[in-house]
Amino acid sequence: MTRSEERQRERASAIEYLGRLKLGLIETLQAEGDGPVIASARKTMARLVRRIAVLDALLKRDQVRGKAS
Repeated sequence: MTRSEERQRERASAIEYLGRLKLGLIETLQAEGDGPVIASARKTMARLVRRIAVLDALLKRDQVRGKAS
């Protein structure tokens, strides 16, 4: 598996996890209101969004390098 394929797989996994967290966040807010669980979920979601952005940039760089070769 190439580095680019690994990044694509990691990105897909992060997006899937982010989606599950969003659903859980909505359900938890409805059931319990705002609290420490919600704060933790929001921090995790922010980290995932940043990681996805980094992976997008790396994948874009890989594509540019691939076209230049």
